[in-house]
Amino acid sequence: MRGALIANPRLRKREDLEGPGEFDPLPAEYLPDEMHSTWKHIVERLPNYALYNTDEIAIDALTRVLFRFRQPDLEAGEFRKLASILFSSLNHMGMTPASRAKLGSDNGEDKSQNRFARIQKRA
Repeated sequence: MRGALIANPRLRKREDLEGPGEFDPLPAEYLPDEMHSTWKHIVERLPNYALYNTDEIAIDALTRVLFRFRQPDLEAGEFRKLASILFSSLNHMGMTPASRAKLGSDNGEDKSQNRFARIQKRA
């Protein structure tokens, strides 16, 4: 809530909708069996705090692109097209260094051991 609603919440006229549900890390039932390992590979690398049940379609699409991208029979044109889609998708899902920096995600690194963090504390 913002502004006057904080001081007087009774003025609020709308109800908040339920947020997205919890993400199921198991591969979708409709996904072909040969793509299940690719699905698991992607889900294991995504930050847990960023996944909701509404992300299933995006992960499904990324799984299909990555699976095809890894096939040895790709021709140059298809490779370029899939690479473009793949890197764009990886960026949107927070799976590139630049996208993780934008999200401000915690990579589990002990900040006390980071020499640059110690320098920043002194300033």
